[in-house]
Amino acid sequence: MVTFSRYTTLILYGVITYILFLIMSSVTIIQELLLAWTNLLQKTFNTSNFTPLYGYATLLFLAGLAVNKIADSFSIYNSKRYWQFNWRYPSQMLSVICTIAIWLFFESKATGSVVSLELVFLYLPLIAGLAFLPVLELFKTRTKRNTPKNNASTRHIAKQIEKTLCDKKNPAKSKRILICGAFGVGKTTAINLAVDELKNKKELPKLVHCNIDLWGVEAESIIQYVLDEVLIALSSEIDMCKFRSLPSHYISAMNAGNTSSKIFAAFMHKPTSPDALLKSLSDVINTANLRLLVTIQDLDRNQKALDSLHALAGLLDRLEELQSIDYIFAGENRPEFSDTLLRICPIRFDFCIPNFIKQINELESELIDADMQEYYQRALLDQYIPGCPQLINQLLPSFRALHTLEEQIKSAWLELGGEVLFYFRH
Repeated sequence: MVTFSRYTTLILYGVITYILFLIMSSVTIIQELLLAWTNLLQKTFNTSNFTPLYGYATLLFLAGLAVNKIADSFSIYNSKRYWQFNWRYPSQMLSVICTIAIWLFFESKATGSVVSLELVFLYLPLIAGLAFLPVLELFKTRTKRNTPKNNASTRHIAKQIEKTLCDKKNPAKSKRILICGAFGVGKTTAINLAVDELKNKKELPKLVHCNIDLWGVEAESIIQYVLDEVLIALSSEIDMCKFRSLPSHYISAMNAGNTSSKIFAAFMHKPTSPDALLKSLSDVINTANLRLLVTIQDLDRNQKALDSLHALAGLLDRLEELQSIDYIFAGENRPEFSDTLLRICPIRFDFCIPNFIKQINELESELIDADMQEYYQRALLDQYIPGCPQLINQLLPSFRALHTLEEQIKSAWLELGGEVLFYFRH
């Protein structure tokens, strides 16, 4: 049903667009504006040292970039989608194709030919401008990324996340996972490792990952903020024009204007409850054979953390039976959040307190060679204080703190060169 209604709506949009185009092109004022703009361009290119042919080619190339950007802003097109066409849930580009097809049909009836050789050469720069951003995005995705360092506990948690998300015992309900651990312990790395493994499986439905970092986010509605991020993530795979309205500050600006802008704002604003929006999204995701994974991180560092958590928890409780959308919450285990998180996330994985004694000893061996060890034994006169690695281990809460300490020590060691001597003054 979603597929049929989508095709019908998009084709209808194309027909209406062509009719509006005919009406506007017949208006005398618009015709005069187009003629004046054409004369201005011709005069500019003829009076400058720029060859008119190159000038038109440059203008058309920039026009292609502008159309690309406008279509991307309105979610008609996304540079990450390249030229893919989803038969199950087509994008609004189908309306554009329909409009062009109708125009070419009537143009061919009037002139006797669809396109001329001159038009093909004329619009080659425009096509190049339209294809430039997708090619750039393709080049960026093909560039290899540096894999971050990870440890045994991070790999273990990542494996547990992957195993849980692949479990098909209860496919009717969405899976909700809670990842607990101190700041910098590796929660984000574990999630990314699990997501990469799931994407590499190349199994249907295709995984779409929406990562939402709520650290310091100030939003009037945390639910609306999360929904906007979800729509942005899904727009890389399927068209989200149906679900996206103008930003709230656009609507506020139009409401503050004259009467005509207020009327326009009333038509553009589409208030929809989050429950209804997510249920519709679930139907579309199933139709497009996708699977959405939403990870919400650093909720405990939000400006209104407790209120935000209660709002999200209430929404998830009402949508417990929602399919094709899974959630992962990541944060520190704080008493004020634990009860609510355990209620909405029946599955929980905790990072254990890390032990860095091995890494500290390895760092010491890397910086102090055998000759310097012998020098210290003679200079310090056996005044070595035992238990130093254990003390440092107790002061380090996470792997991020360990890496920071390593970088600081290595940079300082280059300046000191090992010439450090501890002695006691009586």
